Amino acid sequence: MQPFSSDSIAAIKREVCQRIDSAARSLIDVSRQIWEHPEIAFDEHQASAWLAQLLSDVGYEVERRAGGLATAFTARRSGSTPGPTVGLFSEYDALPGLGHGCGHNLLAISGVGAGVGLASVIDDLPGVIQIHGTPAEEGPSGKTLLLREGVFDHLDVAVIFHPASQPNVLERMRSGQGITFTFTGKSAHAASHPDLAIDALSGVLALFNNVNLLRQHFRPDVSVTGSIPEGGGQRAFPVRATTRFGVRVFEGESDFVALRDLIVDCARAAAMATRTQLQIEYEILERGMKLNAVVTALAVDNARDLGIELGTRVTMGGMSDFGNVSHRVPATHFSTASWPAGVTAHTPEAVIASCQPQAFEAALAAAKIEAMTAVDVLVRPEVAQRAWQEFQEDDRGVIPETPESS
Repeated sequence: MQPFSSDSIAAIKREVCQRIDSAARSLIDVSRQIWEHPEIAFDEHQASAWLAQLLSDVGYEVERRAGGLATAFTARRSGSTPGPTVGLFSEYDALPGLGHGCGHNLLAISGVGAGVGLASVIDDLPGVIQIHGTPAEEGPSGKTLLLREGVFDHLDVAVIFHPASQPNVLERMRSGQGITFTFTGKSAHAASHPDLAIDALSGVLALFNNVNLLRQHFRPDVSVTGSIPEGGGQRAFPVRATTRFGVRVFEGESDFVALRDLIVDCARAAAMATRTQLQIEYEILERGMKLNAVVTALAVDNARDLGIELGTRVTMGGMSDFGNVSHRVPATHFSTASWPAGVTAHTPEAVIASCQPQAFEAALAAAKIEAMTAVDVLVRPEVAQRAWQEFQEDDRGVIPETPESS
């Protein structure tokens, strides 16, 4: 195949954007349906089916139940000759009790919309387009489960959009993990034989006290939060009590492993002091964003062609399962102005804003940026090579999922 000229690449991108515009009504209708029928993690059956159908209708081969997850899908279309594989991502889970306060109904149509646009040109291009429908971003880390099953193994580049109140590129976010501590005690009559009882809730309270005593020594980038899902109810001496801690840091500022070990030591000391038995369960570890400069530059340039400036680099205090994807494949994560200024995620205001004309317009613009970036990767063989070179040089090592002493 002859190299693509600048003019031919520009023409391909125009065709892709025009195709997204012509499909805008269908994409917005599905986004609105997802918003009106919010489904939480692993229950996104309607959203997954609606999105998969949009891709099937334009010629994608859709694999349902990707990676063994009932509401995941992978849609694939191959070009005319071998080439890079570009992965574009859609999310569609809602927040329990809130709805689409993170705008995943918009994220849903960004990746799928890009796929619809690319369907009009892929037959004349090299490479492969894969649209990944990924459930349970809000927990428990759907993309990480798919990573473990090898769903993203063949990707050369990964691109995702997320709603925000201003255009930006997500440069940093915390690495973190949830840890559940279950304390078990012993029952006895509270009035007659308190000396024979072992209070499981005392173990939980001692853990909180231990952690709180150390808070003044935490670095500013550290976040340690605790909750008590099971406190023993009305019993005077609960036999079982459970607490969950979220442990988060910015890699490079604090050592995540050292902080996790510290919190675990606090729990073991609490169990020792209260004579309780301790069980520890480690949730999926999510890494911070490993932003690839090569892929990001493409997205920034394509956004600029649409009159959108992605020059702002932001740091997010929370986490996303896309961080783990970015540690496996060169990736970028960007936002367009989906919500009015001042609206933040996981709020009732974000729920309302995610079903407004501004939000839909921003999601469709994101779909165009994703699709145009995919075109660059497919038609310029050196792009994926440079992205991987940078990825390998930016080696950030491995964080063990559980402490070595566990």
